[in-house]
Amino acid sequence: MITDHLKNVCKIGQKEKTCRYLFAGENGFECGKLNPALKEMQDSRVYMMMLVTEGDNCDGVSDNAILNDMDYINKKLNEDK
Repeated sequence: MITDHLKNVCKIGQKEKTCRYLFAGENGFECGKLNPALKEMQDSRVYMMMLVTEGDNCDGVSDNAILNDMDYINKKLNEDK
């Protein structure tokens, strides 16, 4: 399930607008922007035109629960009914 944050801020599925720091990890989606090694790797890949995702859409997410919070997702699903 895609949270509002993934859709509206990370812009998942929106090609070059999608955040370059969005990763799929063992616990779901993760923000790599606040990890200096991951940030440098992704910035280098964008510079070398190796990535389709080029977005740099926010200051970073320190709590990946906002990207994967099932309570949040279920609440949103119930609002749509």
